[in-house]
Amino acid sequence: MADIFIHAENQDAVKRWGQQWRSAVQGRSCYSMAAGLGVNAVLSAYRDAAQKAASGTVIVCVGHGAVSVTNTAWNGQLDLAVPLDFRVIGPDVAPELGHPTVKVDYDLPKNPAHPETSQYALDQRAIEEYRQRYQCVEENTDLKTQERNRGQPYPGPGRFKPAPSTGRHPDQSSATPIPQCDDTTASIANQVAQRLDAWYVYREIGKAFKSNGVRLVVFLACKVGAAPTFLKKIAYDWQIPVRGYTKDVVADPQPDTRDDKTNTIIQQGRVRVYLEGDPAGTRNNSPRGETIVPDYDFVLAKPGDYKKLPQGQQSP
Repeated sequence: MADIFIHAENQDAVKRWGQQWRSAVQGRSCYSMAAGLGVNAVLSAYRDAAQKAASGTVIVCVGHGAVSVTNTAWNGQLDLAVPLDFRVIGPDVAPELGHPTVKVDYDLPKNPAHPETSQYALDQRAIEEYRQRYQCVEENTDLKTQERNRGQPYPGPGRFKPAPSTGRHPDQSSATPIPQCDDTTASIANQVAQRLDAWYVYREIGKAFKSNGVRLVVFLACKVGAAPTFLKKIAYDWQIPVRGYTKDVVADPQPDTRDDKTNTIIQQGRVRVYLEGDPAGTRNNSPRGETIVPDYDFVLAKPGDYKKLPQGQQSP
């Protein structure tokens, strides 16, 4: 069993805390995630980390967490990579256009009696229309190439380019012009493709954790635990327990020890990780918080919790 702490490369205090946490118990490790990763690199990072955390716990602290003031139970927000590189959001949270984003209700039908009404199903049909009706030129992406090289071909779309055409549809006898795949059409098609890519990566991250026997994923991010249904849907999708905190998370460097005469640093202050409102000297706002994540004020969501919700609460 091996536990791992995944942190953003550009967060100094969080990185320092990770080093303290790792040194406290033999066998722990840290994984640094760089900024500016494409979705294929984000997926590779999690697959690598999951292997190193086989049968252990994964602590993720790479970006922001938040919760909306409306429909709070569903509308969480969580970074799974350096902010804007890969984000999971609730149904009413606005995505950052042009940045990989997953809505946790993406696969939920708008009409529960008709699975084909989910945004996921609608996007799959839309891609086929761009391919067949508009005949947009489709190119491979880094994600498709990566998955093919792993022997796991990604069935989703590539990226589309404008391709004006005056030919006819294969099933038509008369020379009817095919609708033009212009810049606007290709741009809209690529927005759909990005949503499908993000969903695939999100699900594959969960599969990596599950296949390596990860026991628990801890989201060391602000307030995401205040959106319990959001967390339950992630646990259900990934089929592993996840933990999120109901308060803001603080990474607080303590004062350095300095030489009284020269004011030079003798020893760098250690970093404490605690929750907003923890009084100094109590809970994790104490030396305890230098090597242990808070074990209070959190929501633990298990894979079966989502389906145990009343039927009316299983959709936003």
